[in-house]
Amino acid sequence: MPSLGEIAGAAMPSIQAKLAVTSGPINVVAKITAEPAHADTVADLLKQVALVANSDKEPQTLTYRISRGISEQNNRFVVYEEYAAPEALSAHLASPQFQALSAFPNVENAELDIYKEY
Repeated sequence: MPSLGEIAGAAMPSIQAKLAVTSGPINVVAKITAEPAHADTVADLLKQVALVANSDKEPQTLTYRISRGISEQNNRFVVYEEYAAPEALSAHLASPQFQALSAFPNVENAELDIYKEY
């Protein structure tokens, strides 16, 4: 199975291009599907990312909320993120905690949608 980083890496040029042509607040909806046997590990890694994102270490991260599927969908995660500016998302993606999540190899699928706040 690919890592989250491998899946996201293919989309990174598109993400960087979107961030380069916008300013102001942005919202991100990330959807991650872990291999069922590794869902708890992904949940723990996401919690570590959230601890940093919701701290003073990422002051321009306004919201970082994780939701997990129920019952047979408990290997699916949705992360809702709000950033004051595109640069804040770039800083978030470079954090050691996000890099650890990105390196985890047992991810079935990941999607990242970026929106400009109006």
